[in-house]
Amino acid sequence: MNPIQLLSFQTDDALAAAAAEAWLDAIAATTAAGKDFTVALSGGRVMRKFLAAATALAAARAMDFRQVQFFWADERCVPPDDPESNFRLANEALLQPAAVPAENIHRLLGEHEPAAAAQAATRQLCHVCGTAAGELPALDLVLLGMGEDGHLASIFPDDAASAADVTAVFLPVYDAPKPPPHRISLGYGALAAARTVWVLASGPGKQTALRQSLAAADTTPHAVDLGDAGTRQVEAVGVRRAVRLSSPKSQSSCRMPAPRGPGILPGTSFQTTQIAKSSVLSGTTPLAQLLQRRVMTTIFTDIDCE
Repeated sequence: MNPIQLLSFQTDDALAAAAAEAWLDAIAATTAAGKDFTVALSGGRVMRKFLAAATALAAARAMDFRQVQFFWADERCVPPDDPESNFRLANEALLQPAAVPAENIHRLLGEHEPAAAAQAATRQLCHVCGTAAGELPALDLVLLGMGEDGHLASIFPDDAASAADVTAVFLPVYDAPKPPPHRISLGYGALAAARTVWVLASGPGKQTALRQSLAAADTTPHAVDLGDAGTRQVEAVGVRRAVRLSSPKSQSSCRMPAPRGPGILPGTSFQTTQIAKSSVLSGTTPLAQLLQRRVMTTIFTDIDCE
């Protein structure tokens, strides 16, 4: 069985700060080895907070993004300056403030027809990742939000066609239940092939979808108190059932450290839960589908999952 890592926070600000710090640590580790770091961003309220936190923390560290290649997990079919554009959100919150080089930005062409935009995005991602013919590109990190209906990227519940397609890198979407109906999205195959996937699930309206997605899992929670000096003290609490967890495979290149340091208030606590996946997870949410397909997934949340 392969584990899911659930990191629970008291607020969305603490969630965003912890994820941002972990991301910058992962970038530093990859670029120190002389490699570019590839990431796919998403949209949404908590993603804006995450990007703003990453921008501030990078400035505090005197860190730049010259070795980071930016992609997107999904995009609405709108112009790049539209208020609904995921690119615009990232551009305002991180790309412009951090002076990210234009050649590092590989946005999805939302102003184009979905199938053409998906094909162009697939070619670009495979080129940057050096993907061999017949293989799927392996992004270092995919950052996803989650909708109240449990959708990830622009893959919505009960989308049988997307669930069945394990070879498409990007999918054209023509009938999204949320406006606009036309979108472009990473497919399940690319999400499964990514070295690391983090889901940022925030807000009480998403509690039902998150609980449904995790319904078939057992939990072993641990509380972590960062303390005034940012030191980590780990204490087992509320263990409902001991579970045996296999070690994650080498697929996950940016392993999640315990959040620490700038952006997290002294005394802030969060809960780490390792969840052993059963052979079949219940539920039809895209998150449940994703958890079935991946070796390891990390979920950052401020939602009560008990």
